[in-house]
Amino acid sequence: MRRPARVLLAVAITALVAAVGAPTAAARAAAAGCDSAHPTHIGGPLYGYPDNRALNAIVGVDAKNAAGEKVNRDGNVITSSGYSWTVRVNSSLPPDGSTDPGARRDWNDPVNGCVSSRVTQVFLEIYPKNSAGVTDFVRYGEASHYYQPITVGADNQILLRLPATWEAAGGNTGWVNGYITYRGGLPVGFDPNNPSATVSRVRAFTHGRGPECGVEGFSASATALAKSQSMAAIYYKISYLAGGRCGTASQRYTIYVDCRCDGVHTATLAREVDIVTGTGKRVDLPF
Repeated sequence: MRRPARVLLAVAITALVAAVGAPTAAARAAAAGCDSAHPTHIGGPLYGYPDNRALNAIVGVDAKNAAGEKVNRDGNVITSSGYSWTVRVNSSLPPDGSTDPGARRDWNDPVNGCVSSRVTQVFLEIYPKNSAGVTDFVRYGEASHYYQPITVGADNQILLRLPATWEAAGGNTGWVNGYITYRGGLPVGFDPNNPSATVSRVRAFTHGRGPECGVEGFSASATALAKSQSMAAIYYKISYLAGGRCGTASQRYTIYVDCRCDGVHTATLAREVDIVTGTGKRVDLPF
């Protein structure tokens, strides 16, 4: 018995789908407002913690593909320094933010929020800014949010917060400080007017991961770098590091310091430190 033409057509379509494979959910889906070339949206809430103020801030995004390579929002592999892209929020607000309930409290970028399906993970760093675009710690410290998986074709709403500082707001930050020495004394050729010529990097990275609860701390630079009063060492301080998170009393960081302490070669020291809200830890760095 001959089959009807419509049955034969259905059989042919089924065979074709089986041969080439059905389109995946990622291929079919796109977040609202995004297109097929950039089907994934990345953004989310952003405000101060624990005061919930709207923030003047910049979010730096490092995006990765499935192979762990750094990519831009188009999914192209990039090797340049700097972030894959940045998002600027509330640039006209003062650096201590705003209590206005109607002020913006998110980092959903209408221009760069939609990204390629090749973006599968992001590492985020957040800086408090003033109206001139300069990092300003008048009320908030810096923060980070690392190892965040991205769902392709979806609206990824990632909560970000900056820690209100202990000094300005009784917030949830602490600090680390100490002395940098070379063979027991002041590093060679240290110029107090140009400290970065000798100490080129002072950074603090949390051991936490963004998908966990709480505020993940970060510092991109020292808040103090100068000759000690004894003139026999360099005094450094990293302030405004977020303290305990996820119910813990402290947050663990690794601090990295690069020093051209002999005047010629750059060496690196790394130290772990646990930061507790409202307190400081001394960590000396003998090169």
